Amino acid sequence: MKRISAFLFALGTFFSAPSLQAQGVQYFKEDDPMAAIILGVSLSAIIIVALIVNIIRHGIGHTGTRTGGARKSANFAMPRQFSVFTLRSIARNYDLSKEQAKMLEYVFSKDGVSNPKEVLSDVSAMDRHFKRTYNSIARKSERTANDAAVQKELYQLFSTRNAIEAAPAFLQRAAVPEIGYGTEAVLSINGKTYPLKVDTVRGEVIMVECPVNPLGQPLRFQKGNQAELNYFNNLNHGFLQRCRVLDIVTAPRKPPILQLLSQGKPKPLFKRKNRRRQVNISCEFWLITITKTGAGSRAETKMSVGNRKFVGEILDISPGGCSIRTRGLLKPGVRLKISLEDKKAKATVLGQVLRINRGSSITSFLHIKFIKASLKALNIINAVVYRYNED
Repeated sequence: MKRISAFLFALGTFFSAPSLQAQGVQYFKEDDPMAAIILGVSLSAIIIVALIVNIIRHGIGHTGTRTGGARKSANFAMPRQFSVFTLRSIARNYDLSKEQAKMLEYVFSKDGVSNPKEVLSDVSAMDRHFKRTYNSIARKSERTANDAAVQKELYQLFSTRNAIEAAPAFLQRAAVPEIGYGTEAVLSINGKTYPLKVDTVRGEVIMVECPVNPLGQPLRFQKGNQAELNYFNNLNHGFLQRCRVLDIVTAPRKPPILQLLSQGKPKPLFKRKNRRRQVNISCEFWLITITKTGAGSRAETKMSVGNRKFVGEILDISPGGCSIRTRGLLKPGVRLKISLEDKKAKATVLGQVLRINRGSSITSFLHIKFIKASLKALNIINAVVYRYNED
């Protein structure tokens, strides 16, 4: 817009310069008004074209919305530094909805991003812009009483971020990570799964924690048995490494180690819908009892929360579920009320136990799917997953 203003100013100065008249210079004849009309129309057309090109390229200070449910409170006026065609191309490649595209436009416009495609190719840079927007929206809750509108904006922000990461265009950039010390993995062998960590890797030999039975004794696997290691990189892309069982190594005062021989290169797996992060968060949970009364049209279903409180430790979490290590003895299929707190933010969700892995005689690993959560709880969990709640 500044360039156009300068152009108009120079044009006005040109036509009003007295020195040109003093020199007797005439650009059109006084008795030929058609020439003046043509010149005026031509100049107007140039100005209109310049304005349209500028609007297409940079946008204008306009009123838009970031979420469909908060149109009155989520308005913004922010000129973008990239063309509308670039935004449409990104929305198409990443399969973004109209509202998600508007949110992405706001995130990048707010930080003055001129090349959004370049930013999208750099995960750390993209998350810096999303984190700034998260902090900006979160601070609204301190200045407004309409917390519901703020939570809708935050939910739309995370919805956009998750949609970008789940898109094929993003998945194509996934690099196969190397398996190393401390890598969280899941061993699949003989039709059973065991969560564990990688100890060391020496060439094609992968040494992992040996699964144990309820008494804490190492499980024995036949040499040569086929096994699979499933693990994820820091972008939550899954990979599968096929292996064969070699041996179990024991040493005094050290946990038993299972030796695996890798076969071929890791293969990418179907990607999770939401990013999952390894964490260490204390939690509390209670059993939920479901009772049905009446019959037919008068049938009613009630849920009641039990009085007994269990404690555990969340080992990984995503907006769709989590894994909990606990000493409680539960069964698959039960429903739980789960309460967790991180960075002074407390979230409560309703979950269902999908499966249970025994760690020892008193320890269990619960794999839980969230079946009900408020927008605020999902926003807290997403902030933990993406580390947006950290300084």
